[in-house]
Amino acid sequence: MAAMNDFYATTVHNRINAENDATRERYRRRIDRELAWMGWQPERLIGKRILDVGTGWQALRFIELGAGEVVHRDLSPAQVDWLSRETVRLGIGNLHSRPADLCGDWGVEGRFDLIFLLGVYHHLANPAAMLDEAMNRLEPNGALFLRLYRSGTWSRWLMAHLRRVATSLTPALMEKAYSIQFPLENDHGFLGNMLDDLFTPVWGAFHPDAFERSAPLLGGTIRTEEDRFAWDFSDRDENFRVLFTRSPDGPDVSTNTRAIPLPCVLPVDQFTLPLDTPQARRVARKLEEAVAFLLDLHDDLERACRLLTLCRLIRRFDAFSYYAPPGDGPMNIAASPNPEIATPTNGNSESPDLGSCRLQSLETILQRWGSGVSR
Repeated sequence: MAAMNDFYATTVHNRINAENDATRERYRRRIDRELAWMGWQPERLIGKRILDVGTGWQALRFIELGAGEVVHRDLSPAQVDWLSRETVRLGIGNLHSRPADLCGDWGVEGRFDLIFLLGVYHHLANPAAMLDEAMNRLEPNGALFLRLYRSGTWSRWLMAHLRRVATSLTPALMEKAYSIQFPLENDHGFLGNMLDDLFTPVWGAFHPDAFERSAPLLGGTIRTEEDRFAWDFSDRDENFRVLFTRSPDGPDVSTNTRAIPLPCVLPVDQFTLPLDTPQARRVARKLEEAVAFLLDLHDDLERACRLLTLCRLIRRFDAFSYYAPPGDGPMNIAASPNPEIATPTNGNSESPDLGSCRLQSLETILQRWGSGVSR
């Protein structure tokens, strides 16, 4: 997993978390939202033993909320070094950080009241090994929280295709394309997230139903998002949450001894999703043609610039900039009571949702490329 260590240390963390004060506030709000979804009051963390995996900002928030001990693990030694220096600076004595791969030896003994993985599960090379260890490390009534990539959203489907093009490029070239196409922008968050999406060595998208089917095999109960759609192009969240709570009298369980494999340990193939509308099938065909075209380009910078155009549909979509329905004129975002939903300027009350605009924008771009129009 050395490639993952280097990738996050040099490409993602140092961009997304470039401003400490803003990052700290963002993670405070994020952890508070996740606890609210879990149904946990912040006071429930007081005195608890927590395993946190990731950047380290979550671990700091757990300490602020009164956790008795926080054990932090991350693949990146650089991130661990930063957190260790931060704990010294803040005088924190009950937060312990070290590099580790959750699919192997965690390097810590004992059980936990909460194991917290936000944005980690979909990057694990061996999720079954992590679950095997996690199930046996939870205290009775202890919980495992996951937030992970959602299969079935148009954005994850599109990104799976774009990653095929990214294999012929480098993060440095994508950054160069960004500086050329958007010289006045300095959005470290967008750049870090885009490079994460395109180049993370391990990437998968999962479905909530797989976790529900795994619940009887895990010795506890599982709660996931209520929305069970298998495929759509709307503006639904591209991630979802899972909360596993261990039964108080449940036996230790192991993925190594189960006769039935856990459905939730394998990502969903984004290239074989059921495209059940004519428009989706049409766009899928055009996207396949575009990917083949991009891979055949001899100019790497041209390929990177076109790839960046498609990435903007996912991370920085603006309906006014990208799409106007034929005959309706430009989209008037400011006129909409919901700034995420654009409305036609001609007064048409049937405003398309953001996902619909994105889909039509994608189709328009691919159609122009197919017609030989430059980016």
